[in-house]
Formats: sequence, C-alpha cells, structure tokens
Amino acid sequence: MDWLILAIISAFLLAFEQILQKNVLEKEHSLEFTISMFGFISLILVPNFLFMDYSAINSLSFALIGIRSILIASGFLMFTKALRHLDLSVSAPISNLSSVIVLILSFLFLGDRLSLGQLLGVFLIIFGTYSLQLNRKHSFFEPLKVFYKSKYFHYSLLSISFFGVSAILTKYLFIISNVRPFDYLHLSFLIGFLFLLFCYRFTGYPYKLILKDARKAGLIIPLISLFEIGSMFVYLTAVAIPGAMIALIIPIRRLSTLLDVIIGGRLLHETNLLSKTVSTTIILLGVFVLVL
Repeated sequence: MDWLILAIISAFLLAFEQILQKNVLEKEHSLEFTISMFGFISLILVPNFLFMDYSAINSLSFALIGIRSILIASGFLMFTKALRHLDLSVSAPISNLSSVIVLILSFLFLGDRLSLGQLLGVFLIIFGTYSLQLNRKHSFFEPLKVFYKSKYFHYSLLSISFFGVSAILTKYLFIISNVRPFDYLHLSFLIGFLFLLFCYRFTGYPYKLILKDARKAGLIIPLISLFEIGSMFVYLTAVAIPGAMIALIIPIRRLSTLLDVIIGGRLLHETNLLSKTVSTTIILLGVFVLVL
C-alpha cells in the first residue's frame, strides 16, 4: 500500500502549501506572488533539462503543453486572487468543484459516460459548496446572492474552469504521446512563468517590483515552491506504482482541503469552522463517489 502512504503525504504537502500561500497573500499581491512562485519552481527544476526525454515531445504535444501552461498559470492567478480575499476554509473546498468541470468536459469532448453514482457525486459537491456560505441568520438563498455579487467567488469559478480544461488536455496528451509526467510538469511551470512575465509588462509596473516583493517575503515563497513540487512529485509517483488505485488516490489527495479547513482555519483564526468542516466533508464524499 505504498501508493496510499504517498497519496496521504501529497495531501499534507498540498495543505501546508496553501496555508503558507494564504499567509503570504495577506501581504503580497497575487500577480507578483504567482510569478515569483512559478519562477522559483522553474529554477529548481532546471537540472531536469539534462534528463528530459526530448524524443517524446513533438510539435503537437508541445503545443498542448503550451496551452495547458497558460491555463494553469491563469487558473493559479485567479485562485490566489480569491485566496487573498476569501477565508482559506472557503476558497480551498471550492476548488473541489474542478472535479465537476472535468466530468462535464470529459462527457462533452472525450465521450465519457455519466453514471447515476457520478451524478450523485456532482450533487454532493455542489450542495457542500453551497452550504459553505449558509448561515443561520440568513435565508437559504443567501449564498446565491454571495456567489452572484462577489468577484472573488467569480475568480474561484474561473480558476476551477481553467484547471478543469487543463486536466482534459493533460488526459488527452497522455493518450496520444509518451511525454513523461515530470517533464510535463517542468515545461508547464516554465512556460507558465514566461507567460506571466509577458502579461506583467502590461501592468505598467517595473519587473524589479517582483524581485522586491520576493525578497520581502523571504524564504516562504521558495518553501511554497518546494511544497508544490513535492506534492506533485509524490502524487505522480503514487499514480505510477503498479496496482495503485487512482480512484482512491484522487479523493485522498483532496483531503488537503479538509486539512486546510481544520488546521489552516484555526491557525488563521477563521470563523464557523465546524459548519465548514461538515460542508467540506460532504464535498469530499461527493469527490469519492464521483471517481469510483
């Protein structure tokens, strides 16, 4: 059961990463932080150029990696914008909606069939997400007003949409090519970093501001970058183990959102943690039903 241990480790690494992200974003701007993180990850992965399997990367696979990189960079930027202004105990569980996006896109574009169990999973995820904003002092329909009016919830929805499309591209790429997952991860962050740098020039701010913010954050951004690489590497290693049950690895890794609510919520002194824990548990149950 080595894959089970690795999946749990991946969940903890991802949870600690997002707790640190929330801490940094209390002081730093989202775009500068995202560029710094993508830059550090790209720098850490530079040695992989010596071991990369270039023969597996043709023009089509490189184009798909490029598109996926832009989606991931954009999705991560939207996520950090939402995380900066929403409670971690709200923004983290909402990210589980990406499973619903992936399911719908797989049905529309990859020909996957929807089962009754998957529809039940979708219902549980949506209901759990909705209940995150339920409050005894307000009506049952109050969350609809919050979702409609809050631009930070809109950022969250944009983020999971970008991540959902990127997941479909990833699935398609691994079907048609032999690109190694770690090479794929490396190129995605590098191209995403270059894309974000290109976008930054249109803000009118000097590039040195990115370096200034990175220095001000100290060692936290490099630490977050290591958590991200570690979480993804451990996850990919778990998936690659013969006999690994991917249907269980995915919801186990999603336990990071529950850890964010319980641990991160307490550390950051957020409110209504009990009800948010129940809502997140419902969401995770939906993810589990969805992937079975």
